[in-house]
Amino acid sequence: MVEQLLLSIVIPTRNRQDTAIYAVQSALKVSDSNDFEIVVHDCGDDNSLERLLNQINDPRIKYVKIAPTSMTQNWNYAICQCSGYYVSFLGDDDGVLNCLYDIAKWGFRKGYETISFSRRVFYDWPSTRADQKGNLFWNSFTTEASEFLPSIERFTEPYYFYKLPQLYYGLVKKDLFDVLSRKTNKMLDGYCPDIYAAYSIGFLTKKHLFLDVPCFIQGTSRKANSSAISIKGVGNRKHFSEFDKVISFESVLPPIDMDVFLPSLYFYDSIFRVLSNFEVPIKISVLRMEIPYSDCLMNVKYGRKKLLILKYIGIMRKGASLRRLLVLMIFTLVLRLRTLLVRSLKRAVVRDEKVSFSPQNVIEASEIYYTNNKRKIDDFVKMLDVF
Repeated sequence: MVEQLLLSIVIPTRNRQDTAIYAVQSALKVSDSNDFEIVVHDCGDDNSLERLLNQINDPRIKYVKIAPTSMTQNWNYAICQCSGYYVSFLGDDDGVLNCLYDIAKWGFRKGYETISFSRRVFYDWPSTRADQKGNLFWNSFTTEASEFLPSIERFTEPYYFYKLPQLYYGLVKKDLFDVLSRKTNKMLDGYCPDIYAAYSIGFLTKKHLFLDVPCFIQGTSRKANSSAISIKGVGNRKHFSEFDKVISFESVLPPIDMDVFLPSLYFYDSIFRVLSNFEVPIKISVLRMEIPYSDCLMNVKYGRKKLLILKYIGIMRKGASLRRLLVLMIFTLVLRLRTLLVRSLKRAVVRDEKVSFSPQNVIEASEIYYTNNKRKIDDFVKMLDVF
């Protein structure tokens, strides 16, 4: 029997070894303990990442190489490789802050099944910027904690998703995936496994905590999945095979071609899949269907498909009011105009933003962030020992 560790930090990756190697090194820095592992689950086209990891030669790294597959399946296979009490997924262009391990130990003692954190630290890799310089920025945090059980009726409330149990940038008890598999005959499903995990685990957790404390650096690189979704090509489609299909919200919306990147549709696809897989009846009106309607109508790339959406306006009584739809569309338009204006003026739009001296990778970014927030982070970790 494999000894259970406290924590499994999982890095699923494909053909992004240039950033993944730094993500691994960042994860290794969370503790000197041997009570955690880093599962690197690689479905890339070659073994170049394996060669880089062999140079590190740390027994806490568990490298698994499989044939190219979809992102969702890669996540599912990776979960099966974990030996930790908690599982936490990390993007291959992200970083980890040292407080994650201390919070995992504390959460284990307190019996929390899931812990989610605020997303307040962001890093743009040099590949995303014209000046080829990295950019680190962050918001202040409060260290406030709120314990609650997720509610279906609040699934589509603004920002509620980020307080749900997070497999990505959070801690989830691994046993919950066994429960999920037994209840639905599958683990993660759909186009975006992180979104599906949040809603599905939200059904299962019995003790959940949200902490307004950042434990991760959310990275953005040129090859990030969020950028690659809309890129066509055979090589890319191997990793996003689910996107060859269409989304259909049980006749509430017409089938939507996933070549069009509309973020709200991925959230709604996950919600509908979770409700369907758990066989949970719910009134469509609770789900605020005017949000995906607005996205479809406002998207400039949708072209002729807008006519198809407009054709279905008559069934909005199943989940959306015309008045709220029009208000939301106007609000969305104002936000987009504001974003264009801000970009043209080259101003930052994040409140309390602090820009670093252009770190070139997430290791440098985490060091800069910790240096600037050392006292507050250390005080919070010490406070955990009291409780």
